[in-house]
Amino acid sequence: MTKQEAAEILGIPVTATAEEVRRRYQEVFSDFQIRLTNAPTVQLRKTYQGSLRDFQLACEVLAPGVIADSGV
Repeated sequence: MTKQEAAEILGIPVTATAEEVRRRYQEVFSDFQIRLTNAPTVQLRKTYQGSLRDFQLACEVLAPGVIADSGV
């Protein structure tokens, strides 16, 4: 995944700081947790889990280590 692709997935500029990436991750992680908890089907849960993995990878591409430091 390129930095440009990662930025598009996260919905932030490629020049975002690690703090901006961390904030975005925390926002989206919370949203995905709610969606996962309320998913009515196993297939939908798997879809959300895959999207969350893509999102986490994008965070690591733009700001390595930011997820480990996020406290989430």
